[in-house]
Amino acid sequence: MDLMDKLDFHRVDFHVHTRDYPSWGSIPLNEVIQQSCRRGLYCIALTDHWKENTDLRIFLEERRKINETDTNLRIFLSAEVEVLNLQGDTPINLKIHRRVLEKMDYLSAAPHHGEFLPNSLHSLVGKEDLPKDKVGIIEYAHRKLMNILKNDMFEYVLHPWVTALADLVAWGYSQVPSFEDIPEK
Repeated sequence: MDLMDKLDFHRVDFHVHTRDYPSWGSIPLNEVIQQSCRRGLYCIALTDHWKENTDLRIFLEERRKINETDTNLRIFLSAEVEVLNLQGDTPINLKIHRRVLEKMDYLSAAPHHGEFLPNSLHSLVGKEDLPKDKVGIIEYAHRKLMNILKNDMFEYVLHPWVTALADLVAWGYSQVPSFEDIPEK
């Protein structure tokens, strides 16, 4: 029987980080595998962040470890690729990063909204493109998602709306993560 025939999507996790948050520490891959098996998962995808300053050797090392692992757990190697702006641009250069991309099973897009932060590299703060109201913010997030979906580089979009809402709360644009509560100004 093919895995997909018996797949219970309550037993998969396509968004697993092992080393993204230094303040939280990193989780060794063998511990991720042990916990996934203990919880009865069929398959997981490693999706550590790929940002402009990411040391891409982590993905090569993860591929090596996955290949050396003896488990029935299906492990995919992906990356949560930072989408930098409304156009869906990313830090990935297909020519420069070919060696890393060949090791990946697929790539996942992350529609984080760092352009809303005043000190980010791709900041729109103070520019006319930055949405000023609830409808504008929702439309901006939607256009960004549509541009990501047009990009053949990605197979999955991780946390498409949750990120937009969580970011807006974290940055003080809204008090609670709900589209209803995004302020008009």
